[in-house]
Amino acid sequence: MKINMRLKLAGLVPAFMLLVIGSWSCSKGDYSRKVETVTIGVTPIELNALIYVADEHRFFNNNRVQVVFKDYDTGVAAVDGLLKGEADIALATEFVIVGKLLKKQAVLDLATIDKSMVYYIIARADRGIKATTDLKGKRIGVSRQTNTEFYLGRMLDLNGMRIQQVTMVDTKASDMVGTMAGGDVDAVVTWEPHATQIRQQMGNTVIIWSAQSGQVSFWSVVSTPGWIKQHPDLVRQFLKSLAQAEEYIIQ
Repeated sequence: MKINMRLKLAGLVPAFMLLVIGSWSCSKGDYSRKVETVTIGVTPIELNALIYVADEHRFFNNNRVQVVFKDYDTGVAAVDGLLKGEADIALATEFVIVGKLLKKQAVLDLATIDKSMVYYIIARADRGIKATTDLKGKRIGVSRQTNTEFYLGRMLDLNGMRIQQVTMVDTKASDMVGTMAGGDVDAVVTWEPHATQIRQQMGNTVIIWSAQSGQVSFWSVVSTPGWIKQHPDLVRQFLKSLAQAEEYIIQ
């Protein structure tokens, strides 16, 4: 047992020395630059995986970037916060970016970090909704000006209906569960974790479909041209951190 322990320790010592030397050599040049802080406007969902991994595994810190998270209910709210100066970077869908550009609001897509199909239509089967065509004339909770409104309109169109044939009820994402369970609407268009929470609370009284009808959504890192121009090195280090997080996830 003593011999085994010595062998283990003998193996650990060079490994530890390599770790120390590697850490020193990797960080030696980093400390010549000051740490810069970036405030990120986020909706706390799984689409932020690269951001969360980069933070958890200190890729941001290793690249001299300090991130501060500011939570918002939706991507559009995060970009609104960005435009008000509450955040330096926001995370949102391509739908939000296009909407802002059509309104002549200056935003730029720095990187797309996720493509997904995570939006759902959840309807009350106990109110006679068995198929998508049964949504006609119903009240549907939607976070207005988000891509869920777009997907609802597209799904209705693909099923021979128009969005004017339903009543959209503007509902905050965080209120979806209570609004649905309370009976204020007949259906909602939402995403995780709200979809799972509704199913857990309402069980077999609800029916669920994908809202996206086969069309993926893209999740992007968004900022303003002015901020990007003023912080070119910080932008590079931020994106470098995301690239390292991507490689970590792949490996």
